Amino acid sequence: MKKTRLTIIAVLLILPFIKTNAQEKAFNKYAIGFTSGTRGLGGEIITNLSKTLNLRASYSGYRHTESGENIENDVTIGYDAEGSIEALSLVVDYHLFKNSFKLIGGIVNHKFEVNAYTAPTSPFKFSDTKTFLPEELGSITAQVSYPNKWMPYLGLGFGNSLSEGKKVKLNASLGVLFSGSPELEMQGSGLILPTINQVIDIQEGLDEFGFFPILNIGVTFLLFKE
Repeated sequence: MKKTRLTIIAVLLILPFIKTNAQEKAFNKYAIGFTSGTRGLGGEIITNLSKTLNLRASYSGYRHTESGENIENDVTIGYDAEGSIEALSLVVDYHLFKNSFKLIGGIVNHKFEVNAYTAPTSPFKFSDTKTFLPEELGSITAQVSYPNKWMPYLGLGFGNSLSEGKKVKLNASLGVLFSGSPELEMQGSGLILPTINQVIDIQEGLDEFGFFPILNIGVTFLLFKE
C-alpha cells in the first residue's frame, strides 16, 4: 500500500509539467540507448513528451551462477548458487533547467532472486565408531526475493538523448527503488536441519534494506526528429 501511494504521488508530481508543456508537440523525436549498471546490461527507447519531458522505456538484466566446494571440520561441503535480476522500466525524465540535468520518476517491474543449495559431499567421522554419511547429514536450500514486483523509482541524472547537437550522447543516473525488504525462505533436511533456525536472525538483517540503489551509465543514439 505504501508503494502504491508513492507511485500515485510521483504521477501527480509529473502531471502538472505535462499539462504546462501540452502545447509542445510530442512523440516527434526518438532515440535508442544501451546501458550498463547495477541491474546488468540493457537497452532503452526514448521519445519526447515536451521540451522538458522525455519518456523512456527500458529493459535490463543480469544472471550469475557459481558452484564449488569448501572443507570445514574435515567435511567437504558442496554448494550451487544462482542470482538473477530483470527490470522493465517506464520513467519520465524532467529536464528542470532545460539542459542535461534531469529529475527521474516512474515505475519499475523489478525481479530479483537468489537461490542457493548446499550439502555435504563427504562423510563426517564423529568418532572411531560412528560416521555420518552425506545423505544423513542432509542439505539446505535458500531463496531471497522481493514479494512485490512493481516498485516506484526516483532518481537524478544527466544527459538528454533528444537535445540539439550531437546525435550520440552519454547518459548517467543514480536513484533508488522503493522496493521494501527482501524475504528469505529456507528449507532443510537431515542432521543440519536446525541450521534453518537462523532464518529469523538473517531476515531481521534483511529488513533493514527497504531501498534498492540503481546506478546506470549508457550511450544513446538519436534516430530521427521531425
